[in-house]
Amino acid sequence: MSSITLVDAQETKNKPSDSITKKVKDVEEIVLVGFGKQKKGTVSGSIASVDKKILQDRPTTSLTASIQGALPGVTIKSSLGDVGSVPALNVRGRSVAGNSPLYIIDGIPSSAADFSRLSPADVENISILKDASAAIYGARAGYGVVLVETKKGGGGKMIIGYNMYNGYQAPTYLPKYVDAVEYMKLKNEAYYNANNNVGHFSQYKQDQINLTAAGTDPDRYPNTDWYKDTYRKMANVLNNEINVSGGDKTRYFASLGYLKQESLSPTKAMDRYSFRTNTSSKLSDKLTVNSNISFIKQMINDQGGGINTVELARITPTMAVRQSNGWWGSVNAGKVDNTFANTNPVRNNIEGGDSKSNDQKFMGGLSANYTPVKGLNVNAQINYSNWNYRLGTFVNTLNPVYNFLTNAPIGATARAINNYSESWNSDELLNTQVLISYEKNISSHYFKVLGGASYEDYTTRSISGKKSNIPKDGLHSLSALSTLDGTLDELKSNTGQYAFQSVFARINYNYQEKYFLEGIIRADASSRFAKENRWGYFPAVM
Repeated sequence: MSSITLVDAQETKNKPSDSITKKVKDVEEIVLVGFGKQKKGTVSGSIASVDKKILQDRPTTSLTASIQGALPGVTIKSSLGDVGSVPALNVRGRSVAGNSPLYIIDGIPSSAADFSRLSPADVENISILKDASAAIYGARAGYGVVLVETKKGGGGKMIIGYNMYNGYQAPTYLPKYVDAVEYMKLKNEAYYNANNNVGHFSQYKQDQINLTAAGTDPDRYPNTDWYKDTYRKMANVLNNEINVSGGDKTRYFASLGYLKQESLSPTKAMDRYSFRTNTSSKLSDKLTVNSNISFIKQMINDQGGGINTVELARITPTMAVRQSNGWWGSVNAGKVDNTFANTNPVRNNIEGGDSKSNDQKFMGGLSANYTPVKGLNVNAQINYSNWNYRLGTFVNTLNPVYNFLTNAPIGATARAINNYSESWNSDELLNTQVLISYEKNISSHYFKVLGGASYEDYTTRSISGKKSNIPKDGLHSLSALSTLDGTLDELKSNTGQYAFQSVFARINYNYQEKYFLEGIIRADASSRFAKENRWGYFPAVM
């Protein structure tokens, strides 16, 4: 329960001072619970909710990142931090079996990626079920449940909103390595500590250290900051969103968004397009029909072969990125280094190949809400979602790096045969559910009973292929005619289908909104188990 104080000030000529009146309006905060809503003050379980104003004031590229620090007991970790990456949300700790919560968006079971890609401007309410209150979602709620309700439109005159921000992102942290001079000194010291007989300059002579410190011969004695040369200093982020809402008997909300985000890798960027429309039509005093449709398309284009972070961490500051004549670096502290010339992360990213991914997600739902008598509510809902993901990766041929000291090619640094691999994955979900609830106040006693059933049908498909020895680098095609020998290295396909059926019930009781009791029972059946072991039961009392 929270309150807002409204102050009206009026200036009058008859009185020397202003008269101020105060009006207090009580606002009951509503939170999402399993298959419904409740006043926060009457919730008996542990539920964390997010103020939507917090979401809209944070210019982030991920909804998951937007709620970071806004929910007690919820940990969010961005392990990769690259474009398109999905931060991990943790509610109940970690285990070897996994720790991802169940995501429900507008009643549709969804993934962590679906949640992360939602626009904060489209979100009306987010609640996280942490304890036994999640039992109404059964076996999949072992690590909590994230419930999301998107905006439905507030009614009244049409309102058009537009939001745009343009910013730059910098790495939160990059490893800080010693420079070439310190590296040479420390390596000498390490070898001396291991064996005093080798002397103080077993790896690098004093004149080599002096030349490196002077910086007068960067071709032979460079001082390279590899992280600075590999990554962008800052990456641009551009976001545009427009939305329209309004209506009378039919309320509507529609939004269109575009996000462009550069990666810290100089060859990589992401484009994301999003569309959403929600409607709510009151056909009579007893019947309301709702619909929601969303589509998100995310494309990641990397014009390079990718940054090998292991090789980036291994390569030394005494190795040149490029020589002064434009050749790729081959000299390490005055000597040719074939290994580092071959693993040069900047070279392999710029010339190593390219990759393109296309990620599309459609979600749609239709529901009807019927209230035949006061307190009794019947809700029927059908949902459909479809996910398609395609990834194509080309590994280029590579010309050899030339020895800067002898002008001869280093054969070990060449790649003579290229290859292309492509994969396609698709998931479909058809979900239906029916809910019946009845609530009643008798004097100071409040009762609410909820019962329901749901059915989910999943279909998965995947195809992947790979081929080598392609006539031209960058030719993204698995057609056998585009290979020199007319064959594919590999071709795989897989399909799967399974179903999930559930029945559940919940009873809520409170006395004067001071004493609360809640009981939950759910039964789940999965087609992945044998018939005699198909059902599982999940009770909870709070």
